[in-house]
Amino acid sequence: TAERRFSRIGDFDAQSYEDLSQKRVLIIGAGALGNFVALGAALEGIGEIDILDFDEVEAHNLNRQIMFYDSVGKPKAISLAEKIRQVNPNIKVRGLVGKLDENSTYFSENKPDLILDCVDKFSVRAITNYFAVHNGIPLVSGGTNSSSGQVVVYEPGQTACLECKL
Repeated sequence: TAERRFSRIGDFDAQSYEDLSQKRVLIIGAGALGNFVALGAALEGIGEIDILDFDEVEAHNLNRQIMFYDSVGKPKAISLAEKIRQVNPNIKVRGLVGKLDENSTYFSENKPDLILDCVDKFSVRAITNYFAVHNGIPLVSGGTNSSSGQVVVYEPGQTACLECKL
């Protein structure tokens, strides 16, 4: 019985996955959720990953921001980009130190295929939504706390955006 129970035969049907090597994502927020999202994006083989965050790593971050084990005092975006490059050296990763606000020029110079919102402030989430809607870029917005999490997907022209829902 044990041999059947732990056998992988018949557990799943192998699926072919889309080649993501030509895709670019913007990850806003390099904190706890941003650490895992960036790691997942790298492991999925997304070709270009931009990580935007203004903050520096502090010692109290280390219990939930696993990629910063040796980065206290360094900019989160730069440190996370360095770690992600080690995970997958075949992709392009940029750490962008800064804030997304109404003066941001990122979207005039770049057109990501997807925005991944990993922030913890509603004001940043709102401005992220604005840029997603006005540039026609799908947005995946996530948030967590110690006991729960949420993920919402907004696709311009297909689903209601954050502002529409409010």
